[in-house]
Amino acid sequence: MNVNLTGRHMEMTDALRAYIENGLKKIETHFDKIIEADVVLDVEKHRHIAEVNLHANGVRIHSREASAD
Repeated sequence: MNVNLTGRHMEMTDALRAYIENGLKKIETHFDKIIEADVVLDVEKHRHIAEVNLHANGVRIHSREASAD
């Protein structure tokens, strides 16, 4: 699985990388073959935004979540 991690307006620490990669390993139980995962973490004023694009078995899954912390 090819994982692309991007941090906008924030520093991508080793702990964040490990947390994201651990979460993506859990997703592998639901899909036979995950080709690529693009993860973008962004900070805009007081909002923290996480976006995930997952490409697996000819399926594209997009997820986006925003939170105050």
